[in-house]
Amino acid sequence: MFELPAILTFNKYLHSAIILVVFYLVTRFILWVIERYIMALARKTKTDIDDRLLAKMNGPLSMLILLGGIRLAMLPLQFTDEVISIMSEIIFSIMIGVVVFTVLGIIDIIADHFGKKAHAGDSKIDEQLVMLSKRFGKLIAVIAGFLFILSVWKVEVGPFLASLGIAGLAVAFALQETLGNIFGGISLILDRSVKVGDIIKIESGEIGTVFDVGLRATRIKTFDNEIIIVPNGKMANSQIQNLVLPDPSIRVTVDFGVQYGADPEFIKALAVDEVQKIKCVMPEPAPWILFKEMGDNALLFSIKFWVDDLSKKWEAHQEAMTRIYRRLYKEDIGIPFPQRTVWMHNAGKAPNSSPFEKKYAQFQNKYNVTLVKKEDQKNPEQQDTTKVQENAEKEAAKRKKE
Repeated sequence: MFELPAILTFNKYLHSAIILVVFYLVTRFILWVIERYIMALARKTKTDIDDRLLAKMNGPLSMLILLGGIRLAMLPLQFTDEVISIMSEIIFSIMIGVVVFTVLGIIDIIADHFGKKAHAGDSKIDEQLVMLSKRFGKLIAVIAGFLFILSVWKVEVGPFLASLGIAGLAVAFALQETLGNIFGGISLILDRSVKVGDIIKIESGEIGTVFDVGLRATRIKTFDNEIIIVPNGKMANSQIQNLVLPDPSIRVTVDFGVQYGADPEFIKALAVDEVQKIKCVMPEPAPWILFKEMGDNALLFSIKFWVDDLSKKWEAHQEAMTRIYRRLYKEDIGIPFPQRTVWMHNAGKAPNSSPFEKKYAQFQNKYNVTLVKKEDQKNPEQQDTTKVQENAEKEAAKRKKE
């Protein structure tokens, strides 16, 4: 076995220093090899992910080698077993932390690489699925590192995991709605029914652009620049109208009416002619118009045409309405407003019908109701006044006889 010269091991501090220097030189040599040869090979590849991974691992790798050297450099110093054990646990914990930090960086690089490909449409992987995998990967790496550190410090991981499982069940019941939202978000991402940038209409009627699909909730940005936060569980279990699927094209409908007397085919021709002059209107499917009905006040039409993007819908709608209105005005075709016929009743010439007419006589005793003629109806106060007057007249006649 190779042994250091006695003069180098005579002093224990010198011995430890030599070990550290050797490990430092080994570290520099490994980094030089990586930079000179391995990185040169990586630069020749079409993708830059290998370059970024190697650059990310250079620093942590050299740190791990130095930490190993520090652990070996402690041996010649002849510390007590307790001190060596504590120092070893500290060093191993730091090494685990470095490894976890490196893994987190690697996850970031891989997620960023596939996220860019998904955003550019060069991959079948969904961009939101990449972000979700990134979050779960980081969470698993941190938990695994924490458990390894516990094992280094001689903490029984088995009972801890068992108690953690029991506590997890209790937490799962307590956070049932939150977990439902998380799995709802996963289902939305895997189903690809909703993704960032889509314009959707939710079941409650609001329309907006999907701003973010998180683990717990989906954020929708309305056209009024407001953010609506909808739990993923509700999103997954409700009806969602995605306005940009299967493609961004959308149909525009313009309803209008013209006065009676206009020829329907002429109206159809001029409306289609005006719509075809709009630049953003798609030639296929061609615009078509429907004569809907002969309404109470007008002949009602509905013209339908397509635009290639949802953002052009209202611009095309407004231009079509303006063009049709101006063309109708130019052709001297009226657009009627609601009309109503009013019949003026003259009570003197057209008396009201009376339930006491002879033609109603056979119905007057139905349901045992006694009908009284108008001339026999008197106000109770008038009836009382009449009775008092009649009594007074009788008294006056009686006195005259006496």
